[in-house]
Order: sequence, then structure tokens, then C-alpha cells
Amino acid sequence: MLKLPDEYKVKIISMFGSLGENWLANVPEIVDKYIAKFNLTNLQVHEGLSINLILFAECEELGEVVLKIGLPVFDELIYRETKALEQFDGKSACKCYYNNLDDGIRILERLIPGKTLHKVEDREERIKAFCDVALNLDVKLTYDIKLPSYREILDRSIKQSYEEPERFKSLKELITAANSLYKEIENENLPKYLLHADLHHNNILTSGNERKAIDPHGFLGEKVLETARFIENEIEKQKMNKDNVLEVVNLMANYFNEDKILICKALFIDYVLSTCWDIEMNFDDEHINRDANNLRLILVCLEDILIQKDEKQVVLRLDRKQ
Repeated sequence: MLKLPDEYKVKIISMFGSLGENWLANVPEIVDKYIAKFNLTNLQVHEGLSINLILFAECEELGEVVLKIGLPVFDELIYRETKALEQFDGKSACKCYYNNLDDGIRILERLIPGKTLHKVEDREERIKAFCDVALNLDVKLTYDIKLPSYREILDRSIKQSYEEPERFKSLKELITAANSLYKEIENENLPKYLLHADLHHNNILTSGNERKAIDPHGFLGEKVLETARFIENEIEKQKMNKDNVLEVVNLMANYFNEDKILICKALFIDYVLSTCWDIEMNFDDEHINRDANNLRLILVCLEDILIQKDEKQVVLRLDRKQ
């Protein structure tokens, strides 16, 4: 019988109310359905659950697998993940063996031993490892893929900030700056790719002697945007100052073979989107204020890079707290 940690159930109910409570009541039936369908054995609940329910299991046909089950409110996320994994087709990403949107379930390849990039102590080695995976997820858009673009996601956030001005007031100027910077990237008419779009330390795992990605968000956009989530995670985990951020941007530019200015712009744009998501998920003011301060720090770094390159400053000047 499936037994979920009490703290996980409390978190789901506190975040999603009756919807979460009903989902928790239905989850055992969903799990039993797929135990029978795939003849699964040795089920274990993943430690440290966030929102999705993650179970490990063994399958005679597929080997060791992951059952990932999401709430109905995340139908779009589930669709995007499965569509992206289908396109990546096991190349530097885990395989998706099966999915059912009605049940919110994906059955995925389990990566073993599954150590994250946080286990790599040297910063330069972490960045090099990230780039090896990111650059190998190479799906250039040659035909229409039914996934949202970064422009669509940014426009959603802009629209929501106008519809709920009180919730987004601390980000108003930052969202405006992100929109301006993304217009600059768009004006360069760079090729578009299918992006993982959430490729940070916890979503790159060891698989035998190589590394693979898990949990893609599946956005379409310029390749440089793929660098952002990793740097955001690096900033938040390492509590960086300006010099630290510039060091990471420089290393990323070297290993990703991309312009520092573009990397810094992409970082700011994506971090704004991440913070908008945090607001939607009702993160507390302390968390949002930390994000806003990090965003102002990134603008300072961008200004420094532009000054070094003797380029005209186009970033909106804000009152910044470092």
C-alpha cells in the first residue's frame, strides 16, 4: 500500500486546497493501475518530494524506472515535459517510456547512480559538465513543435502583472527591463531551438559514465537562454557577489561559446520569469525580495560588461540593492 510522507501531504493541501486533497485521495488508485499495467515491483517513494510525486520501481521489460505523477493543475507542464523528452529521444536526456495526461503520469528511465551537479565541487568543472549536456540537447527548429516560446511565456507574465498589479508590484520595473532586453535578443534573429529551459544542477544526473537531463520545461527560444537556469541556481546556492557572477558568466561564455552580453541578458530574462512563477506559487515576500535583489545584481553585472565592451547602455536604470 502506498504511504506518502505526512509533510508532503500537508504541503500539497496547503498549496492546492481541496484540489490537492482530492488528488492525494486518488493517487493510490493511479499508482495501483500502473503497477498492474507494467508489472512493477519494489516501489519506493523518492526522498525530498517537492510537488510532483516521484516513485522508483523495477520493471521486467524496462528495467529500473521512475513514476512521476503530477496534479491536474499542471497539465501543461506534463505535456511540455513529455513532448520535449520525445524530441530529445534519449540524447543527453532520460527516456520517457510512457505517459498519460489524464492520469498525469510519466514513466521515465531511471538514471543511476543519479548524482547531481551539486556533487561536483569545482565551479569550472560544474560549468563544463553543464555545457556538455546543454550543447548535446541539440534540437534546432526545422518544423513546428507545439510548445510555447519564451516570448509567449514572457508575455503571459507581463499580462498577469497588469491583471494583478499588487502581487507583482515589486517586479514591475524588472519585468519591463526583461521585456526590453528580450526585444534586443529577438532583433538579432538568432536560430530557435527546443530548450530544456530548466537545466540546473538538480536536473542533470549521472547515468553510468555520462550525464543526462531530467525534468525539461520544454520552451522554444534562442540557444543562449538555456544557460540561465544553471547560473540562477549557482547564484542562489553560492550567495554570490558581483565578481562571482561575472566569473560564472565569463566561464559560461567560454564553454558555451556564446557572447557574455547575451548570456547576461538571457540570465536576467529567465530569472524574471522564474520569479514570476514563484509569485504564482505564493512564495513568501522574503524569497521574492531575495530574487529581486539578485536581479538587480545581474543588471549591475550587465552594465559592467557593456562598459568593458564600450557599448551603449540600454538597460533601465533602477534603484538597486546589493
